[in-house]
Amino acid sequence: MGKELERLSARDWVLAMLYLAGGKVRGRTRIHKGIFLVHAEVEGVETPTFEPRDYGPWSLEVDEAINELVEEGLVVMRKEPGGDESPAQVFELSEEGRKRAEEVISKLRKHPEYARIKLRLTFAAKAPLINLLAYIYGMYPKYTVRSRIKRKVSLWRALFRRY
Repeated sequence: MGKELERLSARDWVLAMLYLAGGKVRGRTRIHKGIFLVHAEVEGVETPTFEPRDYGPWSLEVDEAINELVEEGLVVMRKEPGGDESPAQVFELSEEGRKRAEEVISKLRKHPEYARIKLRLTFAAKAPLINLLAYIYGMYPKYTVRSRIKRKVSLWRALFRRY
């Protein structure tokens, strides 16, 4: 399994995702889903816990971490029109947040699965939201049992199979 990663807090995971996404992520959903993909697909890494909720996998720890980071000024949140969700909350690292995120990334880079971690976090940050949700709903149905958009995502998945 290789070298175990020092346990990162939910705050660390949020900072890491923002950093790897170029300092900015559009939508709280993407942050949850990116960290969830690490949780579900990368061995030897401890992440926050996730449970099925209205829009698929969700973590109280991640949600609280986002709110704390915004309150402390390490992350700036603003609403922005356009894109997948409109208006969306956009989360961006502040200068101090970027410094903290660099410390987290230096820990992550030491892990033998760093490339897989980075791939999952950047996929969640950059992929069209319907692709991200279609992937997660298809791969992890036990996290969608309470979803309010399960039918809609099933339709998206059916459309993707046609092309």
